[in-house]
Amino acid sequence: MNMTEPAAGAEKAPPPGETQFRDILEQAPIGMALLSLDGRFTRVNRAFCEILGYEPEELLKLTFTAITHPDDIQKDQDFVLRRSEE
Repeated sequence: MNMTEPAAGAEKAPPPGETQFRDILEQAPIGMALLSLDGRFTRVNRAFCEILGYEPEELLKLTFTAITHPDDIQKDQDFVLRRSEE
């Protein structure tokens, strides 16, 4: 048995800083969200949900364009594209 690998079924420890990042995200008094490269929400905090009036599970099924005013969608998509190229 290789002692450096977790046993089958054992939970992996979160990467360094992950727990701290998760705590900061959840405790932030401002709305915060993380997006995937295709614009889907991957994480949202409680403040973000309260601002928008959604439950976290609802937002995690949406893309940011679903909650963006139509006049702002192109500008926001351009921003996401630029960020993904960095």
